[in-house]
Amino acid sequence: MSAATTKKAQKEKEKAETRKRLEEIKVLALRQGYVTEDQIVWLLDDDLDPEKQVEQMEEIHSMLNTMHIEVFASEEEAHERAKKLRKLEDKKPAPSTKAAPPDSGALRRPRAHVPARNGPRAAAHPRG
Repeated sequence: MSAATTKKAQKEKEKAETRKRLEEIKVLALRQGYVTEDQIVWLLDDDLDPEKQVEQMEEIHSMLNTMHIEVFASEEEAHERAKKLRKLEDKKPAPSTKAAPPDSGALRRPRAHVPARNGPRAAAHPRG
């Protein structure tokens, strides 16, 4: 096997590992609704040089941002944020249980003109 083929195979293996790590972080983020910096660092490839790790971190943060997933410094910070959000939700007034207003008829089809039976035609053509 040539050196070029070996190098190409190594790059493919690295890409596969990166995709696997991104998928792990994605699954974790979707399950929890957030991730912590520690969780991201724990899932990073330790064998990469620091420059590659920074690139990987940027890729992870970009993915999480696209998914609208928050990244917290710690679990405690995440739990505090969740408590604050629950308090805000508790302060919101409950949805009204009043009946819905009657249909305004704006979507109804206009009625066709129907001549009255007692009108002038009715007298001209008496029913027998």
